[in-house]
Amino acid sequence: MARHRVGDSYLSDEEYAGHRSENWKVSLFLVVGIVVGLIVYSQTLTIEIKFIRFGLIIISGIFSGFIAAKFSEVIRTILSIVLCLGVLYAIGALIWNAM
Repeated sequence: MARHRVGDSYLSDEEYAGHRSENWKVSLFLVVGIVVGLIVYSQTLTIEIKFIRFGLIIISGIFSGFIAAKFSEVIRTILSIVLCLGVLYAIGALIWNAM
């Protein structure tokens, strides 16, 4: 059983995995919330009432970030698969072009 140093404390393998999972969820929440907020902002430029526009941007950003955080492990798995397939495709394309 390994000990992992995080800040001033040492965590076991299970605690460290939980710590990394929480960091991933927070990061995913922030990124998805900001991206969705920017998309909603660009789509609501014609709305004249600022309170409605502000509410739409904030609510959609928080809701989408929450959903992304709930499905964070699935999203992580999908991103890992896509990354591996992209690397395999790049290697295959290099070999194919070299022939």
